[in-house]
Amino acid sequence: MKLLLALQKLRNPFLDKIMVCLTRLGDIASVWILMAIIFLFTNEYKLCGVTLILAIILSCIIGNLILKNIFARKRPCWINKEVKLLIETPHDYSFPSGHTSASFAAAVTILFFYKNIGFVTLILAVLIGFSRLYLFVHYLTDVLSGVILGSLCGVASYLLVINMFL
Repeated sequence: MKLLLALQKLRNPFLDKIMVCLTRLGDIASVWILMAIIFLFTNEYKLCGVTLILAIILSCIIGNLILKNIFARKRPCWINKEVKLLIETPHDYSFPSGHTSASFAAAVTILFFYKNIGFVTLILAVLIGFSRLYLFVHYLTDVLSGVILGSLCGVASYLLVINMFL
């Protein structure tokens, strides 16, 4: 909680807009699903698109449907209501961060296929994860567990698809 409250001291109108925008990119994994759809319609990127979809689905099932309900961790914004939220208060549990998990599942997958764009997507995934802390809706351990879970889903999906199709 101390880290999250310290981050609140960084808040300013410029950063607020950037962080809200970054977190919106991760809403329902929208930026990653859009990227996967685009990849699916190109011969060169099709296999990556299939793997992306699998990685995102895996991270969502394991993180959002299973782990969040097992741990049932309350969000920081539910506990400390003094911090004014810049986004709507989330209604699901906090652990692990679904935005971060889906982002790292996608970024790690892309990194396996295409190093250059993979590093760019990895930076975006880190920024999306950080936005969740800045916006006071996740603890650091939620985001770190999302990094681990998402990365594992990306690796598992890549290995599964590569072994099935190549």
